[in-house]
Amino acid sequence: MRASPEAAAVRSALARLWRARLLRAGFDGAAVGCAIGAAGAVAAWITGRALTVEVLASVVAVATAVSMALAMSQRRSLARDVERRAPGCDNLVLTADELLASAAPVRDDIGALVCSHAVERLRRLEPAAVFSLVRAGGRGLAAAAIGLAIVAATHARPLHRLGPSGNRGDTRSIQRVIITVQAPSYTGLPDQTLTDPDRVEAIVGSRLHLIAESAAPAMTLETIDGTQRLDRVSGQFASDLAIARDGFLLLEPIDGVAAGVRRQIGLVADADHPPLVTITKPGRDLFVPTTAPRLAVEINAEDDLGLASLRLAYTKVTGGGENFSFGQGEVSIAVARHDDRHWHAAADWSLAPLALAPGDMVVYRAIAADRRPGGAPVESDAFIVQILSPNQADVGGFSVDEDPNKYALSQRMVVLKTEKLLARKPAMAAADYADEAMNIAAEERQVRAMFIFMLGGEFEDAAIGDALNEVTEAESEGDIAAGRLRNQARVDLATATRLMSRASTSLSLPDVPAALTAEKAALDAIQRAFSKDRYLLRALSTQERLDLSRRLGGTLTDLARAPRPAAAPEPPAVATALRKLLGRLTAAAADPRLDTRSAALVAIADDCRRADPSSAPLQNVAAALDEAARESSTAGGPHAALDRATAALAAIVRASSPDSPVAGPPDLHRLNGALADGARRGGSR
Repeated sequence: MRASPEAAAVRSALARLWRARLLRAGFDGAAVGCAIGAAGAVAAWITGRALTVEVLASVVAVATAVSMALAMSQRRSLARDVERRAPGCDNLVLTADELLASAAPVRDDIGALVCSHAVERLRRLEPAAVFSLVRAGGRGLAAAAIGLAIVAATHARPLHRLGPSGNRGDTRSIQRVIITVQAPSYTGLPDQTLTDPDRVEAIVGSRLHLIAESAAPAMTLETIDGTQRLDRVSGQFASDLAIARDGFLLLEPIDGVAAGVRRQIGLVADADHPPLVTITKPGRDLFVPTTAPRLAVEINAEDDLGLASLRLAYTKVTGGGENFSFGQGEVSIAVARHDDRHWHAAADWSLAPLALAPGDMVVYRAIAADRRPGGAPVESDAFIVQILSPNQADVGGFSVDEDPNKYALSQRMVVLKTEKLLARKPAMAAADYADEAMNIAAEERQVRAMFIFMLGGEFEDAAIGDALNEVTEAESEGDIAAGRLRNQARVDLATATRLMSRASTSLSLPDVPAALTAEKAALDAIQRAFSKDRYLLRALSTQERLDLSRRLGGTLTDLARAPRPAAAPEPPAVATALRKLLGRLTAAAADPRLDTRSAALVAIADDCRRADPSSAPLQNVAAALDEAARESSTAGGPHAALDRATAALAAIVRASSPDSPVAGPPDLHRLNGALADGARRGGSR
């Protein structure tokens, strides 16, 4: 009977009805899911929690799937449901379904007759009408529309909770934080409003207007500079503060004497950097032979917020020796502003109006300033333009002494100049004769000073008459041992310097003949000193020689460079503080007392914030420690939050610690030296 055509027709008709029933279950599940999502959106609106669209879609999908799964699990009750919804079937559908599902033997003619009557009844039924698919679809669409409207309304108009005397609210949590960043007026930046930020970045000098919404009666605001108590004003907590450095904001609601859930916000203070100005053309020092050159100058300037001024200034330097004079001025430039932060300037500068003479120079530099009040102008690298004389033009700017003959002085030249002065005396005026003698006296003093400089200083009481002072001689045993006083060369040089001093005094009188006698005597003494033994610029005495056959003839075993211990780098202060915090965290985690452990975790979290306020990983560690402190009183304990905070802090400590010294390769040079010594001695090992 089960394989008869009538039985197959009954199964086909029931399958058609079962698909309609499954579709109805999907519509009903979607309607239920939309209702649950709308209720969740309203609850999130009331509590101030965020409920995303993805969460709502997941709720609808899960509800639909559950409803369809329930409908599929009730496959055997389909015939009974059809009989209930279509009374005209007269239980024939239910009877045919039971005969097909039953294992009891039934006569084929009776089963075929029941199935044929059941098929006639089922063919008269419309699945959409039996299970009211139109009505179920309408309910699903209506629920979806209402749910979407509720979600849109709750997202468009957040609920502003009042205080304890007003509407409902959690007195131990912060529902929302709104921060308005007001940049300094000179920056020209617009105000920025942030809602529930984890981090606030602003220019140094910015003002923050903070609004915290909570049903708590009081609240504290802790920053890196201290803690202040906020009072409720018009149902909100508000505070104004200025940003001067990196830090944090830590808000904590207080319900009576109990503290609530803290909200942490990091602060990053971006410094207003000074302008960057460079002279790109010519960009080097210039040495020119003409007094009226034209100079093409190009300048680039940029600033992170905006430039205020750009100019080209110069300093004119004239004169020489101790008679320098300086003049200041500015050059007219044409400025092209690409935007507020990038400027380019050019100038075609003629130096003719400065009336420069050979030897004069001009030092020029670019000066830029930004719009920060009180900000110091920034100067570029300074370059020079120097005017050279014709005989200096070929040296390409290298330094050439103004008096190339001043180092050609010698005692012999002083003698020659004195003899020429005596020969020209009858034709000279008395004043000119005295002036010329004074000039020669100055040159004599230069020669004497040069000898004293090379000899290392004055000879104090070194010579008395033609003999050495024995006291001074005994104090100079080191010089005697080195051979520098052999053959009385020191006495001759001391005599020469004293004769030079006597000649200079005679020339100043002027007593030129007496001066010439002293000059010649000094020249003779110098020649005697140099003819006996080399006294100046000696490394060894005459009798000392190096024995070249002894070079590298010693033991080579210890020839390698002695190893020196590498200096251990000092760990940064932040790394040291973090290692201490990690130790405190480990000790706090092992504390079995819940209240003590909670207080210790809160203290460690605050110290993490202060260790490096600009570090986002440290702020995350502090937030995890706050969570662990709140979970200390729960049954499960703060194991997950503590593990997360400990692992993150350990990673930060590891990254901030200096690398360990790397051991170098073995010192093979020492082994090679020992091997060479053994081979030279002919040893067996």
